[in-house]
Parts: sequence; structure tokens; C-alpha cells
Amino acid sequence: MKETLSLSATAVDALQLALFLKNLEVSLFSSAANSSDNAMFLAPGLTRLTTNISQQEQTQHTALQAMLRRTGGADIPPCQYTFPDNATDLLFLMHALKVIEVGVHLSVADLLSPTDATIDTLLSSIASVAAGQDALLRAANNSSTSLASFDTPLSDVWAYNLALGFTQPGSCTRELPIPILLVLSLNNKTAEFARAGEKITLGWDIAAGAALSRSGKLLFIGWVNQVNAPVYTPLSPVGDAMGGY
Repeated sequence: MKETLSLSATAVDALQLALFLKNLEVSLFSSAANSSDNAMFLAPGLTRLTTNISQQEQTQHTALQAMLRRTGGADIPPCQYTFPDNATDLLFLMHALKVIEVGVHLSVADLLSPTDATIDTLLSSIASVAAGQDALLRAANNSSTSLASFDTPLSDVWAYNLALGFTQPGSCTRELPIPILLVLSLNNKTAEFARAGEKITLGWDIAAGAALSRSGKLLFIGWVNQVNAPVYTPLSPVGDAMGGY
């Protein structure tokens, strides 16, 4: 039996978030690897690659869970998830989750104390592997590699809420104590991707609409890219609860 691991509260929170995200990735890559409809993966070697990544995800999940249990922190069981039903969106989701995983671990590294070196090493190693997996997925799908010089750090709030976009409401037996942002939709979907140069439409729910109507202020979109400061551009209203850019 391994000895108890003493970590800061911040490190335990980071482990729980990492496990929450890893549950999602394990489910995604396992579903893709075990799908009977392998015809959706038309690029040569892509089916084999998703199988290999699925095995890596499970190994990382086991390591995260074991370390969390050594701290005495509460375990984070998997939720029920909703994934795209076509190859293009599914592969883009795989890429997005890898970007999220790298980004949030970059942010967490700045918050950990020197006594949290064990978790820092584990999360940094997982982030490094995630970056490599993303590059392999792009290559296997005949997509161009990222030309970004830096990865984009993501806060725990952003990472958690992005993951919730693919989580079935009410399916998590344990939720994390992280603020849940007001629901936005992108191009009429609550979980969607926008590509460079693409026109987008944002929508918001009743609660957000009420808050905006009371504020009487202009609306802006914040663009986050690599390690640069966020850039804000005006959002043009196109309806009672919608704006476009």
C-alpha cells in the first residue's frame, strides 16, 4: 500500500479537474476505437491511432485516479456524454480536447506550490503527451500542423465549462466546485467550433439576456490566442438574444 500523499488544496483541485477531463477523453477515444462503424475513419492509420490513444488515455486515467486517492481527495466518477455522429466533427472534438488539456495544465502549473512537485510532474507529462497526440491526429487526418509558436493557457473555469458542453446534464454524480458560466450557443449549438474567417452567431439564455438588458452596455467578444493578451471586438446585435461577428 502506497503512503498518503500530502498536497496543497490547489493541487487536489487540479487533480480532480484533470480526472474530470480525462473521464471525457477516455469515453471519447474508447468509443471511437471500439466503434463498429470504422468506415467513418477513412484516413489510413487513423483507426489504429485512436486505439493507441485510447490505451494511453486509460493509463493516464489510472495514474490520476491513484494519485488522487493517495491524497484522500474525493474520486470523480465519469458522467454520460454526447459526441458528434460524423467523422469530421468527432476528429475536431478530439483536437479540441487535446488543446484544452494542454492549456489548463499550463495554467495550473503557475498555481502549484513547490511542495506539489509530484502532481506538477504528472500533469506536465500528460500535457506533453497530449500535444504529441494532437500532432499525430492532425497528420493521420491529413490536416496541417499547428503553426502557433505557443500553446494557449486556459483557466479551470474555461476548461470545465468547455467539457460540460459535451456532458449530459444531470449525469455527473459528483460535480466540481467550479463556477458554471451562463449558457451561450454558437451557430445555434451549445457545443460547436468556429474556424478562422468563419461568420458566427452567438445566442444566450434567458438569464444572460436579463443581465445584459439591465447592464445597458455594449457587447464584446474576447479572443484568446497563445500567450497574448485577450483581444476584444464588438458584437453586433441581430435579435433579442443573439449577436453576430
